[in-house]
Amino acid sequence: MRRYEVVKVASIAEAKAKLSDYVERCRSFVRRFTEALRPGAYLRIFVEGLVGAGDEIRVVERSGHGVSIRDVFRIYSRDREEAGRLLTVPRMSESWKAWANNLLRKARSGAPHAAEPGCC
Repeated sequence: MRRYEVVKVASIAEAKAKLSDYVERCRSFVRRFTEALRPGAYLRIFVEGLVGAGDEIRVVERSGHGVSIRDVFRIYSRDREEAGRLLTVPRMSESWKAWANNLLRKARSGAPHAAEPGCC
């Protein structure tokens, strides 16, 4: 009998933060990855088990807020004027909410914002 894992998306996985050391020789990789809006996701395991190649993976719950991981990545990397959308997501992490609030505060004050460390 095959065991299974129950996982939940925990946070966005950014290529520029996680792969930059590995692809140092190919700087254009990170830029292409970001431009293509291809983030990954970290999954939190709730029930341990075994999963193998070819096993079915099903989405059993989808939130109704309409903000995807790709949207978060897009807002962070290029569409920062939409940062307020992140504040509408009920279970958005405190770090993302703080980032969005800080960006919105700077926008209201008219202060220019610098790219975050590691950002494009």
